Amino acid sequence: MITSGALVSARRMNSKYGGYVYKCKVICEKGKERTLWVDPKMVNYKNWEQLVDIVQDPICEGKGILLDNLKVLKKNDERLDADVCPELAGVCKLTDLEPKEDTPCFE
Repeated sequence: MITSGALVSARRMNSKYGGYVYKCKVICEKGKERTLWVDPKMVNYKNWEQLVDIVQDPICEGKGILLDNLKVLKKNDERLDADVCPELAGVCKLTDLEPKEDTPCFE
């Protein structure tokens, strides 16, 4: 399933395989929170490196990076596939992602 979402955080963590990875939080349609794991040692990191850097910048505090072409993993719908290249759709305030009565996010 392809979805849209807002990258709202990227936390650097130690990898159980050595080195480090980024655990990214993405808010998708209807406020569904999904996790994206990004590993600098993987080839697909080039698709995510700038986005991870930007979302960690203090100037982006309180904002999210809107992305299209996000693929939900078939085996775990709580996670996104880092192998699929995202499409930049814009920037939003995190308050805009909060579901409002009668107005689901991303519609």
